[in-house]
Amino acid sequence: MIKHLTEELNWSARTLPPNIHKFQIDDSEMLNDLIQMIEDRGDETAYSTNLKCDMTGYKSWMVDKRFRGLAEILTSILKMIPLNLSISDMWGAKYISEEYAKEHDHGRSEWSFCFYLNDGIGFPPLIVNGIELKPEKGLLVMFPGWVRHSVPSKEFDGSRYVVAGNVIMTDDTDKLKLGGVLSSNMKRNY
Repeated sequence: MIKHLTEELNWSARTLPPNIHKFQIDDSEMLNDLIQMIEDRGDETAYSTNLKCDMTGYKSWMVDKRFRGLAEILTSILKMIPLNLSISDMWGAKYISEEYAKEHDHGRSEWSFCFYLNDGIGFPPLIVNGIELKPEKGLLVMFPGWVRHSVPSKEFDGSRYVVAGNVIMTDDTDKLKLGGVLSSNMKRNY
């Protein structure tokens, strides 16, 4: 269900060029649930962030159970890294033709990620430190949070759906109050 496409890379977040990890996740039901969640929640940020498209709130993943499957997958990936890491933010976004994300970074986040929910012809790439990453259905891209990234404005048909977020180093996940989505009674093996 999960395939690490860049296993040869280490998990150091402080390299140049940056280490960019890619995973392929094959779970059509989860992808469709996340697309529907983004549609249902609509724009919760009023284009006030670096993303100039419809976007759910940064903490919507903590209250909307449809993020659960992806949160579990990310948690299993984070266990591969020899650091104490936890998801801090996760949100959904829907881009239509010519919408974009300004160049920005995610500050103090150790890692950031983008997870592409659908394929489309002519979708604009994610540009991470000058490296163009083509969005593909089921592709999860993880890159250091301090690295500048953007999505250029481009004409295309349809809607481009993505879930993005941040990972931070922590000594105690309880401090983040993550209980809702990452409860201990969830069991899903990957």
